[in-house]
Amino acid sequence: MRRTSFIIASVVILLSVVGVRSEEKKEEMTQEEFVQLYVELSRAAEAYLSDSARLVEVQDSIFDSFGFTRDDFEAFKEKVDKHPEKWEKVWKAILAEIEAIPEDSTDTLPPDTTKQEGK
Repeated sequence: MRRTSFIIASVVILLSVVGVRSEEKKEEMTQEEFVQLYVELSRAAEAYLSDSARLVEVQDSIFDSFGFTRDDFEAFKEKVDKHPEKWEKVWKAILAEIEAIPEDSTDTLPPDTTKQEGK
């Protein structure tokens, strides 16, 4: 009986450790995701230039909508920094995305999913 309890407890602990580790391991950001995220963050920065507190909220909302964190974003940049020649392709993709946005397009700003109380 003792041995069975020990085995069950060991299995439960093992499964919980594996579960936690699998939740921690997240897919790396792809170049395409980085480009899309960068463009949305840039557009938000332009739209909320005069309100830095609001900009941070909107940026957080954008990161959430993409399923990445600021750390993920920085990790991608650091990875590409190790191979600077890759930046050319990244910047070309960013510029192509930005150029595809109509100049008078304010209705396609990044989604603001932040909640503002009392406004």
